[in-house]
Amino acid sequence: MPNPTRFPSGVSTFPIQHVQNTFPVVPSQWQVNKGDDFIPFRQSTDYTATASTGASAAAYAWNGGAVKITGGTTTPFKSFEALGANSLQVVPGNQLWHDVRLAAPTGSMQNPLTDSVVYTGFFDNVDPTAATNGIYFTKPAGGSTVNLVILKNSTATTFSNIADLSKPSGIYGDTYSTAGALAFNTTGTTFSSVSVSATGQGYRCAPLCIPFGTAGSGAQIYTQLGGAIQGGGSGSGAPLFAPYIVAAGSGYTANTLGCDIIPWVNLQFWYNGKGTLSVGVNGRVVLTLGKEGVTTATPGSTYTLGSGLANSYNFSGTSLTAGVSPVQPAVGDFYVASPQVPMQLAFGLVGTSGNARYLYVEEVNIATELN
Repeated sequence: MPNPTRFPSGVSTFPIQHVQNTFPVVPSQWQVNKGDDFIPFRQSTDYTATASTGASAAAYAWNGGAVKITGGTTTPFKSFEALGANSLQVVPGNQLWHDVRLAAPTGSMQNPLTDSVVYTGFFDNVDPTAATNGIYFTKPAGGSTVNLVILKNSTATTFSNIADLSKPSGIYGDTYSTAGALAFNTTGTTFSSVSVSATGQGYRCAPLCIPFGTAGSGAQIYTQLGGAIQGGGSGSGAPLFAPYIVAAGSGYTANTLGCDIIPWVNLQFWYNGKGTLSVGVNGRVVLTLGKEGVTTATPGSTYTLGSGLANSYNFSGTSLTAGVSPVQPAVGDFYVASPQVPMQLAFGLVGTSGNARYLYVEEVNIATELN
C-alpha cells in the first residue's frame, strides 16, 4: 500500500496573492477552522443572537446562501449573531484568520449607511458593543467607510478608511471602481425587461441585487460579471455584463421599478503568528500591523489611512512585563497591542434611529492554529 499524502500545514485553495493564502480550507491536526455559507442558516444550533424588539436574522434566498440581519424599530436597536463560545485567540507562533463577506444596501429604504453601525470580527462578548477585547471591523453611522479596531482591556486603537462598502471593489478611494446600474421596463406591474445601463467596474463577484418599486413584491434579479475575478492581488475587478430577471414579481406601479446593486465585500485579517497582522479587503492587503511596520502606533490612538501616513504600523513603543511574558515578543510585534484573551466571531448591526435596517452576510471563514 502506498504512503498517504501528508499536508502538515493544511491545504489552502486561496490564490497565492490573496491575504488569506494560508487559510487552511483542509486543516492539519494543528489547525481548526469553521466555514459557513448559510446552507442552511442554523441560528439556534450554531449562533447566539443578541436582538432588541423587532430585530432578527434569517436565511435569505440567494445563490450560494446568505443570512439577512434585520434591525428592529426601537431606538437604538441591536441585531447580532455570535458563535457563543470564546475559542479564538492571538497567540505567538499560531496563525489566526478572519474572513466575512457582507453587503450593506446603499440605495433604497433598506439603507443602513446613514444611521446604523456595522460590526464583524472577533470579540470577547456575544454583544460586540459590550466587548472589552476584540479585533474587528466597524462601519460607523453616517457613511460607508470601514474602520479596523484593536480593543484591548477597553482601550481602542482605530485605523480608519480600511474599506468602503459602497465601492464594488471594497477598496477605499479606488477611483477605478464605479457602481453599475440596470434599467427596467417603464410600463406594466411586473419586471419584464432588463438591460445594463451602466456597466460599472470593480466587482469581485456577482453583486447582491434587490429589486424595488412602489407597492408590488416577489421580483428577483441576478447579474453576471463581464469577467471572472479570482482572489486578491492587483486588478480592479469586473463590470456588470449579463442580467437576468429570475422572478417577475407582481403588483408594482409603472415607472417605479428599480434595483439596489450591492457589492459583496470580504473584510479579512490574518495574524501570521510571527508578529504581524495583515488586513485585507477582497483579498488585497490594505494595512499591516507589526514589527516591520513603518510608522509607530500607540494603543488608544486613531490613525487615518489615505492621509499621507504609510499603511504600515509597528508597536515599538509598547511592551509587556517580564512577569506576564517571560519570553518577550520582538520589538514592535502586533501581539503586545492585541487582546490576549479568547474571543469569538460576531457580526451584525446597531441602529441609531428607529428605522428598520438590513445587513446581508454571505460567507464566514475563520480559523486558528494551536501548538
